[in-house]
Amino acid sequence: MQPAIKNNYEIAIPNEKEATYRVVTFIIALINVLVFVYLYFNETIQGKRIFALVGAVLAIISIVFYCIKLRAKHLSDFKIEYVFVLLSLVWFLYGNFWLGLLVFLFAVLGFYTNKKPVIIFRKDGINYPSFPPKLFQWSAVDFAMLKDGILTIEMKDNHLFQFTLTKAEYDKLDEIGFNNFCKQYCRN
Repeated sequence: MQPAIKNNYEIAIPNEKEATYRVVTFIIALINVLVFVYLYFNETIQGKRIFALVGAVLAIISIVFYCIKLRAKHLSDFKIEYVFVLLSLVWFLYGNFWLGLLVFLFAVLGFYTNKKPVIIFRKDGINYPSFPPKLFQWSAVDFAMLKDGILTIEMKDNHLFQFTLTKAEYDKLDEIGFNNFCKQYCRN
């Protein structure tokens, strides 16, 4: 008996930017610690000194929690981007608008970057998670297939997209049903 073909398939692909973002995030948090500690010991205005202390404590706590999250896989709900939003507020209150804006923009970028990229295969085409998101019409797709945990999409203009899926993601999918779904729409 042939498996039933679903109306759409959502496939989470590996986030290629994740490792780079982790390193950059750690560096930015460390820079915040160093600068706030420096400002705390060198600031003569008491009000600004308090903001520097708050910023240093927030940044140190964020690094500790971030490292625990990465190493031990605990604190999965902890998002350092929220701390960056708070740090940007501290920078604004300290009087440094530009650093506050940069840290805030990095936090916003982090929320976007850490989203799990998902390709959605539907009747009207393939939603590809890029910036900005793309919709590939089936008429532009030469073929799309899933084989042994590798998702391949070849476009008629010879662009090739290939992704190695995690075992958990691959196990959720019906390979035969997915391939039949794609063949059905690539022919039209």
